[in-house]
Amino acid sequence: MAAFRLDEPTRRTLSLLVLAAAALLLVAGGVTYALVGAEGRAAYLGMIVALLVLAGAEAYLLFGGQKAAGEARVEEEYLLADEAPVLHEDVYDVKCGRCQTAFQVVDHGVRPLVAACPVCGAEGILEIGRATPVHHMIHLRCPRCQTVNDVEDRGTRPLRARCSQCQALIGLR
Repeated sequence: MAAFRLDEPTRRTLSLLVLAAAALLLVAGGVTYALVGAEGRAAYLGMIVALLVLAGAEAYLLFGGQKAAGEARVEEEYLLADEAPVLHEDVYDVKCGRCQTAFQVVDHGVRPLVAACPVCGAEGILEIGRATPVHHMIHLRCPRCQTVNDVEDRGTRPLRARCSQCQALIGLR
């Protein structure tokens, strides 16, 4: 039998509806007993069957389908984890030789890499061989909505992030 896949808000809403139906059925049983007494055995049997069906539905909502939802998440990770980066950028911490202001320079790949101090305006060429990158920025394109996302790459794999637009899982292996 194929399992229905329900998102969490739908699962919670259905669970509350099943519990409310069971509560109403119990109240109806009490009212029936007060009006008819022990003579309404057929009505009681029907209510017991209905309660068992509701209990089965509640059990499915609480425990069934969770494996299917977990499998869907793994499938999403696998599908989105192989997305290639659009562009790599290195970010360097530098210090101005004139005013000693510390600031960051983004390496866009253009050489020579010229850095201008944001305080005094002094310019200098950053020698890449001697500088150490602080962190590595990667631009990942979301395969679902095509939004380009800036993700900090600290060198660990798999790299995982959420799309800023649609919240899909993106990353690199």
